Amino acid sequence: MINVLESDRENVWIVIPARQGSVGFPNKNRLLFEYTALQVPEFMKERTIVTTDDEILKKSSKELGFNVVDRPEDLATSIANTRDVIAHVKENSPIKEDDTIIMLYLTFPERTLLDVERVYNFYKKSKARSVLCKSKIDKHPYLCLYEGLNNTGKQVVEHDLYRRQDYPKCFFVLHYVFICKASEIDNLNKNLYNDDTLYFPIERKIDIDDPEHFESWRRK
Repeated sequence: MINVLESDRENVWIVIPARQGSVGFPNKNRLLFEYTALQVPEFMKERTIVTTDDEILKKSSKELGFNVVDRPEDLATSIANTRDVIAHVKENSPIKEDDTIIMLYLTFPERTLLDVERVYNFYKKSKARSVLCKSKIDKHPYLCLYEGLNNTGKQVVEHDLYRRQDYPKCFFVLHYVFICKASEIDNLNKNLYNDDTLYFPIERKIDIDDPEHFESWRRK
């Protein structure tokens, strides 16, 4: 699998989103950056793009041999979506329509190069245009209700099924590794998938989103 990614490197780009701001976890991406950056193999460094508005991360990225795309202010807010961020990278880099993009969120510090290679191998063998990861769900969405007034509730998915074995199979979407053809970006929703997206099964992974979670993981 390592040879597959290395042999395809002329048509593959790694994109790392790393904006400066984080409402619930200040400097989160600065703290997490090295866990992902150090997993990038030498042969992919010049094919790696960090999109950021953080001057410190720009400097660190360039020192590692990565390319940097300056993230504009409107794509560096808490409400900006990653699809538009990747589209901006594509428009402001040498990425071609037929190239493949591997996006790595910084919030998954457990991810290894072997994980990336496994997902890439799945992407290649299945001839997919976009791939995300999936894991088993803890609670089925048929058991979930919207909060209503005065302690009432309304089904998130309307149904009248009683037996749980009659519930349709569901899974949890994980952005652990995301891969797509560059030409497919505009066909994806803001969560980076569409009806043609394929999903690679993995165990549920830690997704760091607050300081306590980070410290707990680092101690472990």
